[in-house]
Parts: sequence; C-alpha cells; structure tokens
Amino acid sequence: MKFLDNAYFHLIARVLLGLLFLYAGVGKIGDQFGFAVDIYNFKLFPELMIGISAAFIPWLEAITGAFLILGVSVRGASLLIAALLISFIVLIGISAIRGLDLECGCFSGVERKVGFIAVGEDVIMLIWALVVLFCDKIRLSPNHLVFTSKSVDRSERLLKTAGIIVVIIFSLSAFGFANNSDQGGRQMPVDQITVQELNAWINQGKKLIIIDISTVGEFREGHIKGSIHLDKQQMWEAPKSLVNNISAGKDDTLVFVCQTGNLSRKATMIFKNEGLNNCFNLEGGKLAWLRAGYHLTEGDI
Repeated sequence: MKFLDNAYFHLIARVLLGLLFLYAGVGKIGDQFGFAVDIYNFKLFPELMIGISAAFIPWLEAITGAFLILGVSVRGASLLIAALLISFIVLIGISAIRGLDLECGCFSGVERKVGFIAVGEDVIMLIWALVVLFCDKIRLSPNHLVFTSKSVDRSERLLKTAGIIVVIIFSLSAFGFANNSDQGGRQMPVDQITVQELNAWINQGKKLIIIDISTVGEFREGHIKGSIHLDKQQMWEAPKSLVNNISAGKDDTLVFVCQTGNLSRKATMIFKNEGLNNCFNLEGGKLAWLRAGYHLTEGDI
C-alpha cells in the first residue's frame, strides 16, 4: 500500500483527524454539564469519576486535535487519541451489550446513539489514528522545524502520560459498574410533556414542581410562573442533595424546563434515576412555550 508512504496522504489524514477531535473537544468544553450527564447515564462511573472525566477528556481531545493539525508531537497526540478511542470502544461496546438506549456523548449537539454501529465507527477512527501514528512524515510536519528535539520529547512524554491517565480513568468505571449492578443495565426512559399539556395542567391547578435549569441570566430574563431554579452544575455533582433541597416526594409531579428541552431532558433522566417516578421534560423548552403564545415571567430567583 504505497499511499501509506505518501507524505501528502499522511498530512491530509492527520489534519482531518485533528479537526475531528478538536471539534469534539471544543463542543464538550462548551457543554460540560451535558457531557457529564451523558457519562452519568452510562451507569458505570463512580460520582467522583464523572466530574473528573467531564472536565479532563474534552480538553485532551481539543489539545491533541490541535497538535495534530499543527503537526506538533504527532506521535504522542495520535497515541493519546488511539488510547481514547480504545476506551470509547470498550465503553460503548459494554453499553450496547447491556442494551442501553442513550446518547454516547461523543459530539455535543449531535445525536449519536450507543450501539454496534457507533463501535464500528470508532474502530474505523482507531485504525485512522494508528495510520497517523505509524506513518508520520517529518518533512510535512513543523515538529523538527520550530521545536527542539528536547521540547518535542518532553511534549510527547506528557501526551503519553495523559493517555495512561485516561485509560486509568475509564478502567475505574469497573468499580462504578459493580456499585450499580442492581440497576440491571437498564436506562429509564424519559417522559415528555408538550407546552399545551403543561399549560393545561397549570390552568387545572394540578400540583406541580416546575424546575428550571437554565442559567441564572436566562431564568431572570424569563421563566414559567411558579418555577424554581436549580444550578445545573450541581445536577450531576450531587443530584441526591438537590432532590432533598426541593423537598420532592416520590410521587410528586416534576416538570423540568430549559431553553430548548435538551439539558432538561438529561436532568429529567437523572432525577428519575434517583427514584422520583413522575418526572417530565418540557418538549422544546421555553422557546416552544413562547412560540405557542404563552408568556414568561421576569424576575430574580
């Protein structure tokens, strides 16, 4: 396969792989809460590992992606990406075998379900990363033009160390699996409610707890009358304490709201997994509420 020895083929493969991981990392950095919830939903990780993974992995993806694009420490960056992909393949594969119906969380804002198709896609990306790793062409990489050999060696050692840390983090998920084995590997579905149904419930005087997980600024700009605000950052760090804070009973009806219905859907799943039976997500969020002609209330929390 002569094309594997072609420097321009390697350049294109390296840059495209770098762009892919830079995009994945930056998207998750901008939505760490959503990524943390995706990790939480796998039911494999101890709570401590959720926060560490959600904060650590997106930056690794973005930095290694940028390194590949720039041609800096290509071998170290591609080795780290290969380690990440192996971890993803194992995690998604286990979840597919367990029959979970959830998003893998690979790309923020992109729906990608756990399953064997996703495993196959990651295997292709792993082969891609290995090609970049073993076919590095020095003459089209600025590694040896801008950086000294010592600085290159240091950066590659740093990236390889980071790769080992990532593998350890994902390996520790086994402890989380043991702690959550009573769940049987099943993911509770999320019940949706339309804005028309919620409006009817409010008009009927149905006893509701409407929980808004928008940002503080978004809540002050407009929220459904009678709703309470919860800090979304704490949603995955300490969901049990939040349940106690809102004094929600097992049979109380909770409706979760955000701007678009995406984050609130994940929050609904978290609270339902904590044993609250009647949890609903407002489909389309506050934007759908406004489009339907209903009003929002302004004011502080």
